[in-house]
Amino acid sequence: MTGVDIVYDKIHFGHDQKWSGRLGPAEGSGQLVCVACVVEMIESEDIASVRKSFALSGISGVLKCSPGALRDLLSQDHRVSVRFTASLLGMLHTVVDQATLEKVDQVLVQLLLELQSELSYRLVLEEIHKQLNDQLNMKSFLPTFTFLGNLVEAVPNVAQSLVTQYVPLLEQLCSALLYPDEALKASVLHVWLKLFGTAGGLAAQSLPPAIRDRVCVLLLQTLANAGSNQLINTCVDLLWLLLQIQEAVSVLMSLPGDLIPYHENQNLRTNNEQNLSQNQEQQSPDQSPLPLILKKLLMSGDETLQTTSAKCIAAVLVHSPSQCSPPFITADVPEFLFDRLAGSSSSGLLWSAYSCLLLLTYNPLFFSQCHSVYGIESLVRSLNEALLLTNLDVPIQGLLLLTEILERQPPSERLFPGASGFAAVAEAVSAGVSFSCLKVATQAASAASALFRLNHQSRPVLYGKIEGLIEAITKRFPELPLPSHPHRGISRNLTRSGKDSQASRAEGFLLQALICFQAACRLAEECASEPVLKENTFTAPSKQSQSQDSLESLCKCLLHCCDSVWIPTVIKMCQEAPHAQILQQFYSILTYQFTLVPSLIPVFTNKL
Repeated sequence: MTGVDIVYDKIHFGHDQKWSGRLGPAEGSGQLVCVACVVEMIESEDIASVRKSFALSGISGVLKCSPGALRDLLSQDHRVSVRFTASLLGMLHTVVDQATLEKVDQVLVQLLLELQSELSYRLVLEEIHKQLNDQLNMKSFLPTFTFLGNLVEAVPNVAQSLVTQYVPLLEQLCSALLYPDEALKASVLHVWLKLFGTAGGLAAQSLPPAIRDRVCVLLLQTLANAGSNQLINTCVDLLWLLLQIQEAVSVLMSLPGDLIPYHENQNLRTNNEQNLSQNQEQQSPDQSPLPLILKKLLMSGDETLQTTSAKCIAAVLVHSPSQCSPPFITADVPEFLFDRLAGSSSSGLLWSAYSCLLLLTYNPLFFSQCHSVYGIESLVRSLNEALLLTNLDVPIQGLLLLTEILERQPPSERLFPGASGFAAVAEAVSAGVSFSCLKVATQAASAASALFRLNHQSRPVLYGKIEGLIEAITKRFPELPLPSHPHRGISRNLTRSGKDSQASRAEGFLLQALICFQAACRLAEECASEPVLKENTFTAPSKQSQSQDSLESLCKCLLHCCDSVWIPTVIKMCQEAPHAQILQQFYSILTYQFTLVPSLIPVFTNKL
């Protein structure tokens, strides 16, 4: 080779000039390329690897800078194109240098994209199939599998052809996962990852069900015993794609536990190994191993794996919460999800864990095994972190989870054994109500409504915390963008323009605030009817009426807020755009005021 020209002087003189061309951005410039020289250099065992790599770099540059030029040279004789492609495929088995292998992979993909020939694609797939049939050393196929995955990603048509016309090759890809080398397994899974992920998963829809089911089994076997980070991450990425397919979820969740040998490995060991092994011993042979495998990933020290594991759990539960929740709850997965909440400030992990736990709360087993009692402290701690994040969807999801737990917790199982637990939740909800975003504040107000249930109150009842929450909600009213008289028509249109409009969010917050206020009034009435709740037994009787943490103080706060802020706000809103739900809650609240503080009712009545 001379200069930057891609020719080999020792053999170039014997080649027909039609296989040479000066390929570049303009006529008369660029590199002199001899396809025949390149092919012979590739195939020769006497040519140094560095020289082959240099030639491949030149070809790669031509393919990138002069689209169509190399294709025109090769189109003169199809046999040369076939030989060039076959020679490059052969290099994937003969070259040892990693940098050169990467260059071969790159040039092969570029070349096939340049040729845009179904014949070339079939040649590659058939040649790989033939090589696998004749293979003597499976480990030498690692570069070939890596290339095949890259080709499938770059050319979606190859993925479609592979799943519809080359089922024997797919079976060979499955069998390759039984080979003990982890690097080879990772390269094979790379192919499956691209097959299931390319073009939005369209190719996967054409995959024969028997092959898909076999991939599910082999994937769980591989993941259960994976030791290297590369293999673990590739397995988890493929698992995530499979869990988007209903049929694959059914297979994965129905596999018997004794089908998957489950061994410890160095990379995923944690301080919770003893608990994990105990759960494995308790697992019935007919139960799916998937919950335990995903729990193992939750226990790892890798936050990315923890996040992906939580996403996978949510993907399973979404398909069939009623059928899939019990195995995860029985495996104590909620416990480890709550543990992840307590120790993370990652928006991705928090969101994923919230989503999983939210789906699990729909099953009564979640509460009967006391997961909510165990995890409430971690949930509160995570909410305080979530409110500091820029991604507002995270605190909304966390507050939604808190709301569901508060609403679904059985009255017979106390969520807050002591006053400190209730106080911590009340403070977190108050922070949410005071948050600048109305969507977050609205969900926090919904959580407050559930918190005001009688069965959640501590002994003694923390009336001061309840009062603080009501005052926090009331302070939001002056900033609400309520309708104004000069723009009556415009305001009405704005209010009804859509749920994402500012006025619509304000209306939603007001409605939820009224529901919360009504819940506080109902709680006050219920406490007044029970002497043990009406008075704080730790406060001297002579100081009960002056205490800031008394039922009487709460009732006066409710009446004052209703009189000074809530009534004017609701009237102003409904004058412009009457809202049946808002008015219904409003009248109910007014009714409560006549019973909460009887001594002040004459003054309140006259004012009304």
